[in-house]
Amino acid sequence: MPVVVPSRLLPIVKALACVAFALGVLDLLLNVALGVHPQGMPPPFNPDAVTNFSGRIAAFEQMEAAGSVRDDQLVAVLGISTVECDLDPTILDANDPLHRQWLVLAESGHNFTQLKLYSRPLLDSSLHPRLVVLGVHPFMLRSTERDFSNDDAPVAPLAHLRHHQVKLLAKDLSWLERNHVRLEDESNLLVELGTDCLRRTVGLPMYHWYPVDSQPGACWTFLFGERGTADWVNQQWEGFSRILVPEQFPPTNAQTKALQTLVAQFQARGSKVVCVLMPETSQLRQLDPTIASTRFAETIARISTPENPLRVVDLRDFMPDDVFFDYTHLNPEGRVQFCKVLGGLVSDR
Repeated sequence: MPVVVPSRLLPIVKALACVAFALGVLDLLLNVALGVHPQGMPPPFNPDAVTNFSGRIAAFEQMEAAGSVRDDQLVAVLGISTVECDLDPTILDANDPLHRQWLVLAESGHNFTQLKLYSRPLLDSSLHPRLVVLGVHPFMLRSTERDFSNDDAPVAPLAHLRHHQVKLLAKDLSWLERNHVRLEDESNLLVELGTDCLRRTVGLPMYHWYPVDSQPGACWTFLFGERGTADWVNQQWEGFSRILVPEQFPPTNAQTKALQTLVAQFQARGSKVVCVLMPETSQLRQLDPTIASTRFAETIARISTPENPLRVVDLRDFMPDDVFFDYTHLNPEGRVQFCKVLGGLVSDR
C-alpha cells in the first residue's frame, strides 16, 4: 500500500492557497471597483435567441437578394413574449391591406434593455424595413432587470447566517458568486459581438454566416394554448403584483434610455418606427400603476420631434378577456383575431 508523504503534498497545498488568495484579492478588488451590484453590464439574455433571430434575418436577406423581398414593403416587428406568442406572420401577410411582408422577431423578456440587445442582429443586417413595429408594454420601463434571481438581494450576512440561507450568505461574501450570471451574460455578449464583427470584416451576408431559417414566415415554436392552469395564472399575477409598484418607475432609468436609443437607431437607418402597446386583460390594466403609463408617455414625448413624431398605437384594451391564455398572452382564437386586424392598424403614414 503506497504511503502518503506529507512533505510531497506541501507544494500542492501552497499552490491551492495561492490560487485561493489570488481569487480573494480579485474578489475584493472587483467589489471595490464595481460595487455590490455593478451597473453597465448586459441584461439577462438568451444567446440562442440571438442565433435564431440571425437565422430568420438571414433568410429574409437571402429572399431580398433573390428579389422576393423588398425593403419598401417590409415590416419588422420586435418584442417580448407577447409578440412571440400573439403574432402569426402567415396571418399578418394574408390580411395586410397594404400587402406588406412581415418579419417577426421576439423572445421572452422583461424590459427595453433586453429588447435593444435582441434588436442588434436586425440593425447589423442589410435589411432596411420601411416600418419597424415595437410590440411593447409600459411595464417594460421598470427599473429591476433580474426578476427571478437573488443576484440583487440586499447584502445581509448576519440575517442570512441566522436563517441558514447558505446561497445568499455566499453571495454576501463573494462578488464573483453574486455576479456570476452577469459575467456569463457579458461573456456571451462579447462572443456574439465578436462573431458578427468578424462577419462584417470579411464582408459576408448573414445567409453565408448563420444557419438560415427554413421557415422564416412561420410562428415561433413557443405558443400558448387555450387557457393557463390556475397555478400558472396565479404565479403570473403574484409576479406582476410584486413588480408593478410606483417606485419601479422613476422619470429616467436604463429602460427609458434604451427605448430612446433603439428608436433612434432604426430611424437613422431610414425606418419609420411605431410603438404598439400589446393587448392585456382588464385585470392587469387595473393593476398596472398609472405612473407606468405616465412614464411611457413622457418617454415617447422626449423621443418625438416635430419632424419625426413617434406614433403609439394603444391596443391594451383591444381584445376581450375571454381570448387570453393568461394576463398578457392571447390564446389561439385571440391570436387569429388579432393578426387579422393588426395590419390595418399600423402603417408608416
